[in-house]
Amino acid sequence: MFYVINNMVFGGDISGLPEPTDTIEDAVWELYCSDPTAYKIENGKFVKLKDETELRANAIRTRRERECFPIINRGALWYEKLTEEQKTELSAWYEAWLDAPATGIMPGLLTWVK
Repeated sequence: MFYVINNMVFGGDISGLPEPTDTIEDAVWELYCSDPTAYKIENGKFVKLKDETELRANAIRTRRERECFPIINRGALWYEKLTEEQKTELSAWYEAWLDAPATGIMPGLLTWVK
């Protein structure tokens, strides 16, 4: 749980601090804290400025850039060494990543990819 105290957000033990004026669930704060334009603290309250669904989709897009694109963009020499089964599996995995911002489901890493 996170707490709004004196128009600032605190996590963890808040003993010794003034009484919080608002609370923020962990999952909500984790989503919003990465984008300072997504929220504001106003009159001691946490105010959402952006939709949670879009923030989740953006977080998935960022993860896709880090986990998917470096594999997909390896080049022709790498692709030529794949079996037909691996190419099929890779294609399905890539499609799942492309759909992930809309579905909210991120595929796991392919076990044979190094």
